[in-house]
Amino acid sequence: MMTLTLNPCIDKTIEVDKLTPYGLNRAEKTRTDIGGKGINVSKVLKNSNENIKTCAILGENNSDIFLKYFEENDFKSFICMAKGESRTNLKIVDKSCKKTTELNESGFFVDKNTLNSFLKCFEKALEISKILILSGSIPKGIDNNIYKLLIETARKRSIISVLDADGSCFKNGIEAKPYAIKPNLYELETYFGKNIKSKNDIITHSLKLIDKGIKIVLVSLGEDGAIITDKNESYYAKPFPCNVQSTVGAGDSMTAILSWCIINNYSLKDTLQLAITAGTLTACKKGTQLCEFDEIFLNKDKVNVYKIR
Repeated sequence: MMTLTLNPCIDKTIEVDKLTPYGLNRAEKTRTDIGGKGINVSKVLKNSNENIKTCAILGENNSDIFLKYFEENDFKSFICMAKGESRTNLKIVDKSCKKTTELNESGFFVDKNTLNSFLKCFEKALEISKILILSGSIPKGIDNNIYKLLIETARKRSIISVLDADGSCFKNGIEAKPYAIKPNLYELETYFGKNIKSKNDIITHSLKLIDKGIKIVLVSLGEDGAIITDKNESYYAKPFPCNVQSTVGAGDSMTAILSWCIINNYSLKDTLQLAITAGTLTACKKGTQLCEFDEIFLNKDKVNVYKIR
């Protein structure tokens, strides 16, 4: 499996008892992790039965922390270096209401020479890959049709793609007909330019995407669960009760398991059960910590899945 992270980050999580805007806040706990949506997908899948390849652009000034993590976790990495630093994203967790305030930097700039180097690195990384997972934002200097280009490149090698992006990257990526997509409700509404309220409306619009050539649409609904659709069926499930700590990375966990289920030929129903379990377990963890692969299977029976089409 190959994950792609074009705009990685260092996630710094700070816990405060109660956040005071415009005032003095004293940190209770601080934690630093490497991140980026594609890297998060790799983290969730690191103890699965798949070889994980990580393709990324890194800022050369602070690349060591990323490379050390890839080596320690046996990720085969394909890295292109850009001038500058990978961004640092600050997460401020207000313990009083269990909500997180995020301050995300924009990161490095990718010039034409760096982009050409990345594309060569990407082509090499595609060798012996079953599936390509494209996740997250893109750095300055890269055109928003990049995911479309990379999906088309993967298809020429008979590699299927899973897309988890937003805005123009999502819209343009869909034109390349990835095998599966995982929008949240807001991203689905943005794509279609309208409010989507009911489960039936979600399915109707998911089927419109399937008519474009996409095989599976998984729409995440936050605390309300998720709906998964293919041309034949649709299922709904909601999270099991837990002490929610942070929703950061919950969607990435779902994307990871969706991709793993696809290449391991899981049914649509079982895929949704595992994806909801993964997202819920991550939401139960503090800061930017993610669920472990094994614990997903230990907790999956807590999720009830309902057929709605």
